[in-house]
Amino acid sequence: MAHFLVTPTARNHIRKIISDTRDKWGTAQAVQYRRQLEDGLQHIAAHHHTFHSPHREALADGTAFSLHRVQHHYIAFLAHPRKGVIIVGVFHERMDMPTRLRELQNLAQHEIDALKREI
Repeated sequence: MAHFLVTPTARNHIRKIISDTRDKWGTAQAVQYRRQLEDGLQHIAAHHHTFHSPHREALADGTAFSLHRVQHHYIAFLAHPRKGVIIVGVFHERMDMPTRLRELQNLAQHEIDALKREI
């Protein structure tokens, strides 16, 4: 199984997504969506080196992040040469992705650095 680490910011994003899903569509849907997000995280960790999507690359331009879409969300991540990936954020597809990623680049750097020290 491929390895991934999740920043506190990304963990909070996921919790909010699941909570909002539960509030809007019920517990069963929230459980299913959480499972899909977790499967997406595993997929990123195992296959990130094979991803190539000019559209997603353009969305992340100007940041250190790569993106992978899972259902209606984009997962922002950094590839790490020894330990898979660091998940840094999760954003709804309707959000202004370049702006959100630039904000995340500034806000999450200390979290990313802390995880890199743990590796």
